[in-house]
Amino acid sequence: MASVLWYFSHTRDERLEGLVECETFLSHKLEEKMKNIRKIEQKIEEREMEIMFNKLYDGEINLNELDVKEIKGLQKMFALIRAKLDEREKQLVEQSQTSQPPSILSNDETTTENDVDQSDNFYGGSASTSLVGESSDGHEPIAHRDE
Repeated sequence: MASVLWYFSHTRDERLEGLVECETFLSHKLEEKMKNIRKIEQKIEEREMEIMFNKLYDGEINLNELDVKEIKGLQKMFALIRAKLDEREKQLVEQSQTSQPPSILSNDETTTENDVDQSDNFYGGSASTSLVGESSDGHEPIAHRDE
């Protein structure tokens, strides 16, 4: 009732301005709701593709049983997974580069594999850090070596 009294107590221009503000407000609310609905639909679709992939992997369904939409959804899911894996690989490479200890050599000095003293190797060949099982150079493991 109060809104009706407000409506009639103002001029036509003020009423139109109020209606425009109301419509703008409602259209923004509608856009927000639509965005939320799209996000939820996307999550549902991703989950359905994950379930379908698991069924394919388990052999519950055959690839020939899928329609075009489902196959395209799986391709999209695989592309997203691949992008995430590539990003993770990039992060790991950056992390490994930053976590390496700084070199104690000056800028003029460099070292190569030939400069490293080979006497540190246990068997004179390539060093094996395995304490159990076969070593990479064919010798017995360190833990079982009788010397």
